[in-house]
Amino acid sequence: MENYRKRKYIHPANSPEPYVLTTDPIVKRIREIYRRKSLSFTADYRSISPFVARILSERLNRNYTAMDRGLNSISEELRLSLLPSLGQILIGAKKKKLRLLDAGAGHAKLGVDLEREYPNRKGAVPPMVEYHGVDSVGRVVKWVRYKAKSDGHILEAPIYLESELEELKSDPNVSDLEVRDMYVEKKDLTVDSLPRESYDVITSIFVLRYIPDKLKAIGNMVDALKPGGILLLNDPGIIDFVSLPRPLLTTDQVLLNLIITSNPHISLNWTAKGGLLITKLKSGRFFLPVTFVKAQLQDPAAFHQDLQSDLVGDSLRLTSFYRLNKKR
Repeated sequence: MENYRKRKYIHPANSPEPYVLTTDPIVKRIREIYRRKSLSFTADYRSISPFVARILSERLNRNYTAMDRGLNSISEELRLSLLPSLGQILIGAKKKKLRLLDAGAGHAKLGVDLEREYPNRKGAVPPMVEYHGVDSVGRVVKWVRYKAKSDGHILEAPIYLESELEELKSDPNVSDLEVRDMYVEKKDLTVDSLPRESYDVITSIFVLRYIPDKLKAIGNMVDALKPGGILLLNDPGIIDFVSLPRPLLTTDQVLLNLIITSNPHISLNWTAKGGLLITKLKSGRFFLPVTFVKAQLQDPAAFHQDLQSDLVGDSLRLTSFYRLNKKR
């Protein structure tokens, strides 16, 4: 059973070895473009087509997708960002039933944990949580949970082939096998509008740093909150302005002032550790008087190295640039 587990349950996304991009023609094309430019490039998202940029983003974000994004790990990341844990938010809402959106759901591990801790079914102790997951890549993931008779350990993992499930069912060392399908809808937070005022809680952990137009993504999620709903974000990445009258105000001061003055229907807590908690006080649409200009890689050299070596690293962190709109 031990050899079988090692062979079958370490999905490539969870392997210590990075993803290989050699079979991706889009990545090959981009790599060749950079070679022709003699290794000098701006890594500006507008220097390549939006389609190519989106495909590349999906490919390079697989390491993020493979992260353990369960209830405990997300709550720990929120704690490190000086934000309340997800459990505190859910219980503090004081509602019998909550709708939660996991923006950047990966393999929906959070949904699996919430189903166990806060099951959305009749007779469950409130709060009951109805989970919804979205990501740049849509998927249906089969999660299996079972007991290994040899050592009594409870194991849980996603599987991707029906043959793996059939082999598990016939394994004499497996007992108490549970299987559940978790659905992740394909959504681009900067292109696809989320349903307005539909969710009580939205989480987005380690997502914004990879998104070109971060403020549009934030606005999309705020608009999807019900009045009284809460948005939890961490590590938003770098947001900057072009033609900002420095050193009168810092970028963070300008951004914070813009959000508060332009959106009286929300309250905002931006922690010193990069945590962001937004509460929607009443119905309203998110608005900022800015125009998205471009997104640039924070570390172009690391990104280029990943492309040349066919490896996926954490090199797709983006800085988003905006221009303040002139007052009329």
